[in-house]
Amino acid sequence: MRILVNGATGALGRATLAAVAAAGHHPVAGTRRGGTLPPQAIFVPADGRADPAVLTDIDAIINCAGRVEGSEKELYSTNVEHVGNLGSAAATAGVRRFVQVGSFSVYGPVELIGRATPVAPSTAYGHSKSAAEQALYSLGDAMSVRCLRLPFMFDRGKPALMAPLIAMFRNVPLFPVSPQPVARSMLTYPDAAVLLVRETVSKVTGSDPVADPTPFTYELLAELLRMRGLRAPTLVRVPGGVVSMLRRYAPSIGQRLFASSVLEPDANPASRIALPHGLRHEIAMLLEPKNDRTATP
Repeated sequence: MRILVNGATGALGRATLAAVAAAGHHPVAGTRRGGTLPPQAIFVPADGRADPAVLTDIDAIINCAGRVEGSEKELYSTNVEHVGNLGSAAATAGVRRFVQVGSFSVYGPVELIGRATPVAPSTAYGHSKSAAEQALYSLGDAMSVRCLRLPFMFDRGKPALMAPLIAMFRNVPLFPVSPQPVARSMLTYPDAAVLLVRETVSKVTGSDPVADPTPFTYELLAELLRMRGLRAPTLVRVPGGVVSMLRRYAPSIGQRLFASSVLEPDANPASRIALPHGLRHEIAMLLEPKNDRTATP
C-alpha cells in the first residue's frame, strides 16, 4: 500500500513513516513545504486543501498533523479545518482509508476511561480534536474512517514532561504522592506509530482510545531506578485534604501529580497485541546516560 503520513516531520510523524516502511508498505510524506519535493512526498497546504489529483494513487492516509497549544482559532484551524479539508480531498481522490490521530482530551478530566465514557471535552484542544473526528465522519460512506484516541506520548528522543519528572525523582529524597494510587495511561511514539499503521489495513471504523497496557505509576518509576542501581526517592502519602486543595487551587500541579487518567484494559485494543516498544522499556532508556540512549536494547 502507498500510505501518506501527514505531519511527517513531527515526532509521531517520523515514527509513523518508519513503521509504514517496516510493515512493508510504501511511505509517502505529507509536507507543507512547497517547491521541489522529494519523490516520496506530497504537498499538503496549511489549510489541508490538497489537490485530489496528487492523492489518486494513495491507498490510505494517517493524519499525524495537529496543534496542541495555541488560541482557540489556531487550534480550530489546524485540528479541524485542516483535517476536514484533507479528508474531503482524499474522499474525492478515492482514498479508501483515513486514520486520524485523536486524543484522550475529548473525555475531559476523567480518571477512568472505559467503553461507555462519554465525549465531554473541557479544553479548547479537546473540543478541536472532537470536532475533527466529526468533520471526518460527516463525509459519510465516501471513505472508511478510523480514529485512535491517544494519551500522553513520549520516547527517548522527545521525552516531553517525562524528562523533568525523572530529573525531580532523581534529585529529591522525598516525593509526595496521593493517598490513593495514581496511574496514567501513556504510549511511546514508536508504539503509537505501529498501532496507527495496523489500522490502515483494518476494517474497523469509528473511534477508540488506545494506550500501553502498562500504565505509568510513581512506583514503576521508582522500581526502574532501583533496578539500575540509581537512587529513588521515598514516596510519601500526603493527606487527602491537601491533595483536594491542590487540585482545586493549583490544578496544573494537582492534575499532573495527583490525578489518574487510565484506560480500562477491556477497552484497550493494545491489550491484545504485543507492542514492539513499551512504557517500561522507553522509561528505562531515559534513565541511561544520554550517549547510551540510542544503543540497541
